[in-house]
Amino acid sequence: MKKTVLTIIFYLSILLNAFAQSEEAGKTTISANYLLTSVNFSVKAMSTGSILTWRDIYLQGAYLNVDFQNTLSYFDRSNIGVGFSGSFYGYWTDDDANNSKNVIHVATTETLMLELKYEMRSSKSVFNPKIGFDFNMLLFKQYDGRPFDDINTESYYVIPGFTCGYDMYKLGAFAGVSAYFGNKVVYVEASGQVGISLYLDFGNWLHNSNFKNPVSFLDYGFSFRGGSDIEAGLKLGRFTIFLKALIAYEINPGLGIDQQFSSDGKNPFQLQSFQLTRASFSAGLKVSF
Repeated sequence: MKKTVLTIIFYLSILLNAFAQSEEAGKTTISANYLLTSVNFSVKAMSTGSILTWRDIYLQGAYLNVDFQNTLSYFDRSNIGVGFSGSFYGYWTDDDANNSKNVIHVATTETLMLELKYEMRSSKSVFNPKIGFDFNMLLFKQYDGRPFDDINTESYYVIPGFTCGYDMYKLGAFAGVSAYFGNKVVYVEASGQVGISLYLDFGNWLHNSNFKNPVSFLDYGFSFRGGSDIEAGLKLGRFTIFLKALIAYEINPGLGIDQQFSSDGKNPFQLQSFQLTRASFSAGLKVSF
């Protein structure tokens, strides 16, 4: 008897869930939300051992999203999103303690982040596949550079104001699956995805006489990434109030290239690796019509 009741409840929930999704079919939904993000990013040069690290970068900003019907494909929904965030806390270290320079340089960091995304997904069942492309830009600017301790060298002195810059541009593709459960009043949607990105980074070490500027070095290659998110919302007619959390991890395991542009005219190469983690929380409003 208990098994029969549970079976009925299970299939009834699937039926209600399918009905809730069918109500959204054909509608266009626009959402806007406040976005709070934490980013940690570390780059390592494989030959010199130098490690650049951006720690505890906290950003706040906004994200705008449009979700609409797509009748020309198996993926019956399309999604276009754009987000912009700026940092209110963060710091940077240039760790050369493990090589001939034997010094750690630190600075305060200001960060800007831009996100553009296009995604297609199916909405025909509880579990639905999705694919997409995105472009991400991270601009790091370091200010008031100083040695971490009393050790001082020609290349690592106190630098008031703008110290150096590092700009990261990524173009990626991803695929994943989402799961939707809800009714006319509330819903929960969770998704996971994996992808690959091509990246190009510019470093501007304008106060270091060993390098040219404004382009002191280039980092380029590809990286692998994965992530997941969960969203919960309350439907109030054509309006929806929602909360969303996201976590993502990206790695280049040592297959990237670091090309330096030295002031003596030499352009040496070395392998490079990086790791990037991101966690985001957002709250916003949707309107459907």
